[in-house]
Amino acid sequence: GMSASCKVFVVLPDAGADGKIAELPIYAPGTVVPVGTKISNVTVYETVGTGNVTLNNVNIDTLTTKAGGENSIHLRDSVLGTVVMDSNAGNEATRLVFSKATVIENSLTVKDDVKAIIDAENSEIKPSIASLEIEGNTTIKNIKVQEIKAKNDIVVENSTVTTIKADTKD
Repeated sequence: GMSASCKVFVVLPDAGADGKIAELPIYAPGTVVPVGTKISNVTVYETVGTGNVTLNNVNIDTLTTKAGGENSIHLRDSVLGTVVMDSNAGNEATRLVFSKATVIENSLTVKDDVKAIIDAENSEIKPSIASLEIEGNTTIKNIKVQEIKAKNDIVVENSTVTTIKADTKD
């Protein structure tokens, strides 16, 4: 059911000379990162549980998720270099939801033992991922992917994939 969710506006560490923050750890569910923030490394920690995290119009070099649930990590109008879905923290699955013109320029890796749902809020605009490396069980919906390297089960719905390389388990 729906419950009232509180929003946690994160206090940003000081940016370096290049205007970029080096590290931003996210510990609380409901965290919203301010628009226009540039960050080298963002890590969503286990304490987020199955709560929401919203990254709206931000620029991130590396995003690592160690938690998340069906409520998901929302990426809106953001540019990311690399995303690593590292752990479900014992939850059912981690859902990454893209909206608007979100782009992952390098790769999105779903680690072994991670169950991932990679989805877009709006099926009309397909957000773009350059490369998807799948070790864990993954479902993608409404996404545009250049290349998928899959070592595990993948379900593709309403998505555009240029190349799929299936790799059998070692």
